[in-house]
Amino acid sequence: MAWTTPRTWTTGEVVTAAHLNTHVRDNLLALFSRRFPHTYSVMGNLTTSIVLPPFFVPEPSQQSVTLRAVRHRIATGTSVTLKLQRNGTDISDFTNLNVTTTPTTTTSTAGVPLADGDAIQPVITAVSGSPQHLSLSVYLDYEAA
Repeated sequence: MAWTTPRTWTTGEVVTAAHLNTHVRDNLLALFSRRFPHTYSVMGNLTTSIVLPPFFVPEPSQQSVTLRAVRHRIATGTSVTLKLQRNGTDISDFTNLNVTTTPTTTTSTAGVPLADGDAIQPVITAVSGSPQHLSLSVYLDYEAA
């Protein structure tokens, strides 16, 4: 939800539901919507035998949580292929992520709705060219419900 510059009201003006929705409701929703990254930094050689622990999604009362994007890179080597899982199941928008030395962001157009306590886990599925030092950020949007 985008912020709208609040209206300057005039004496005698009739305030409509549309005015209040735009200048009060929508701006309050914009104030309570935030994106937070959850970042993994994995030092050393990367192999498919490395198990990265999941993080658990907190969903505050009166808010929804949506997985929107993943940003990733390795420091050296050719590439790593990884996927994200939610509660042990592949997340279709985030499978076969090709991680190279170029920072890249993969975005879900619709977003992936999450629930309180969901476990999000990256899984390395393939490596090429002795990759090292993974940086991976998972971006979650928290919005007023």
